[in-house]
Amino acid sequence: MALPGGFWVPPRPDYFTLCPLCPGAQDVRVQVLPEVRGQLGGTVELPCHLLPPLPGLFISLVTWERSDVPVEQQNVAAFHPKLGASFPSPEPGSERLSFVSAKQSTGQDTEAELQDATLALQGLTVEDEGNYTCEFATFPKGPVRGLTSLRVIGEQGTGRRQ
Repeated sequence: MALPGGFWVPPRPDYFTLCPLCPGAQDVRVQVLPEVRGQLGGTVELPCHLLPPLPGLFISLVTWERSDVPVEQQNVAAFHPKLGASFPSPEPGSERLSFVSAKQSTGQDTEAELQDATLALQGLTVEDEGNYTCEFATFPKGPVRGLTSLRVIGEQGTGRRQ
């Protein structure tokens, strides 16, 4: 609100509680599990959800990365609403990875479909164990991310790596 003379007066402190859909009224967050365990040789899903769904929040890209591997393997997966899925890292690679729910645009609004970026890994190996970051590139909020650890369990129910 501007007063005569061009001075700006900030809104009352309860402004955002009275206007929940106004920009900045709610923070978005990425919901992931802190740890996911998968059986050696099996399939596991790494859940990743952007919450809460907000009108006017646009998702331009979703990425999965690993920080505990060499640079050329850090970008594990990406999903673009119009271009679809990409799996740039040779390991685990496109033959073992898929997005569970994300759908490529068919010319209609896909905002709700991109809020679930759950990633499935098939044929788990010991090398798949590590820390995975799911990141949503959003507008106008900017990037938001969540970290989950994947633990690969051997036949006796104990991890093969520590």
